[in-house]
Amino acid sequence: MQELDYDGALDYLVGLGTRHKAIAEARSFLEDADISGNAKWPLLAVEEDPMADEENPGADLFTFAFHILMKPARQGGTPIRTMLADMKRLGDQLVEQIRTENVVALVGKPSKLSLKGSATDSLATGWRYEVRIQVINKVDRYTNANLFAPL
Repeated sequence: MQELDYDGALDYLVGLGTRHKAIAEARSFLEDADISGNAKWPLLAVEEDPMADEENPGADLFTFAFHILMKPARQGGTPIRTMLADMKRLGDQLVEQIRTENVVALVGKPSKLSLKGSATDSLATGWRYEVRIQVINKVDRYTNANLFAPL
């Protein structure tokens, strides 16, 4: 595992989506943002927690939520059930790649919630994954080591 803080882990997740050949766009967003405006589909959207480092400085365990979404076509197109299955497959591939690369460590199994939009509304269809990620914290190990006598 690499030494990362919250921002580094967030960048890693967005970068993971950017590297996936089937994902057209990957980005982070704040909770109240419109993630579907001018998006390319399928979209990986990782929720940002603007207070993550401020509320818990030096933490080595963070919870992230990411959405893997597709926009239903106005007429015809792929059935919603098929879109949900396709987006779940992409989300599961992202989780498996996190485990494989070992840049960060997953803690436990991710929780998943399906999101069902339709062509008549502006909502996208897909899944919301919530994962707990452990990082090796960026700390000044040299300064800390100087505070202790050798073993």
